[in-house]
Amino acid sequence: MDRHRKKYLNTDKRIHAAFIRLLARNEFSEISVSELCRMAGVNRSTFYAHYANTQELAEQIHTVIVEKFFDEMLAKGVLNPASARKKHASAAEQKATITGFLEFIKKYRVVYETIRKNRIYFSFEINKQEMKTDIFFPRFEMMNITDPVKKEYLFEFVFSGAYAVVNKWVDSGCGEDAAMIGEILFGIFKHNSILG
Repeated sequence: MDRHRKKYLNTDKRIHAAFIRLLARNEFSEISVSELCRMAGVNRSTFYAHYANTQELAEQIHTVIVEKFFDEMLAKGVLNPASARKKHASAAEQKATITGFLEFIKKYRVVYETIRKNRIYFSFEINKQEMKTDIFFPRFEMMNITDPVKKEYLFEFVFSGAYAVVNKWVDSGCGEDAAMIGEILFGIFKHNSILG
């Protein structure tokens, strides 16, 4: 990697870190580019060379986090791109994927809490829709649940329940073992015929 690219990426990391710290204690609308630049140790022209505005920065941070999640899960061998559509993944494979997801959230808990608190500014709804169409709906169809209305309601029920369990765990400081919370989530999914 050439020296200029390395410097650009290092500046990006500083801007990301400053933005997350500011979001943890302020509302998104309260964050000024000036304050962000001061905390990151960069000037305004440098910020605007990287981002058009703070919304674009929020989207970039979200993309980086999602990519990091998939990279870590693939490196651990607990996530396979085809596994979501695999009808007969073993219970152990399914639990490992869920637990890996929870361990990632625990590792980046402050970032998760910040994104959750400010989810309107990150691609939360877009990601939710992608999960619905790419993961949940194909699973429902494998289980012969094809009625569009039933799929919508079942998705909302299961997604909301799983999201609430994860948030309760995060709010408690991720004190309980990730594998135990994974068992709870596995049970929710299994009970609702999402896992084979």
